[in-house]
Amino acid sequence: MTNIFIILSVSPLTQVASQKSASGTMGMRTIVMRELGGQWAPSYAAKVFSPQAEGQFRTGDIVAASLRFRVSANQVTGQIYQDVVAEEIVKLSSPNKASEIENIEIPF
Repeated sequence: MTNIFIILSVSPLTQVASQKSASGTMGMRTIVMRELGGQWAPSYAAKVFSPQAEGQFRTGDIVAASLRFRVSANQVTGQIYQDVVAEEIVKLSSPNKASEIENIEIPF
C-alpha cells in the first residue's frame, strides 16, 4: 500500500555490495519519514536502493512511498529485527525555501 510521508532526515548516499549489479555495488541511503497526520503519526527509517536512492531527496519533501516490512529473528538469542525498505518512492512536492523546512505544519 502506498502512503504519503514527509521526510524528516536523509542520510548521505553510500555504496553497498550487490550481486545483482554489474559493477558489484549499488547506492543506498536511509530516509526517515513520517506519515502525514500530525506530530504523533507513525515514523519509519526506510532503506532506499539505487536508482531511487540517487534522487534528490531532502528534509521537508512530501513523498508517496510504498514500504516493505521484513521481520527476522535470531535463533540463538531470540531477538527480533525489522527491516523497512522503500520499494518505490516518488517526490510530490518540495519546500521552496530553507525557512519553510523549519516551519512545516501538517494540516491534519
